[in-house]
Amino acid sequence: KIIANDLIQLYLEDQLNNTNYNCNHKKSNNPPLNWTGNKTALTELIYALYSQGVFRNADIKVIAKTFESTFNISLGDFYHTFMEL
Repeated sequence: KIIANDLIQLYLEDQLNNTNYNCNHKKSNNPPLNWTGNKTALTELIYALYSQGVFRNADIKVIAKTFESTFNISLGDFYHTFMEL
């Protein structure tokens, strides 16, 4: 179990690094998107999408980090924010 967990962790870290690399190296003529709503609304949206499995059951942390980088926002402890809803 420990080896399997280590392998899964390495895979997820690799996928996250590849996502960040691809996002940072794509040139786009589109202006950057900035989240102007509150953090609670974005957290609720992320959990709604996660619960529907729209990202092929990706880890919630990966989804949140992707939203943070895409919309130029830091969600902080989004787990805690969700628990307060």
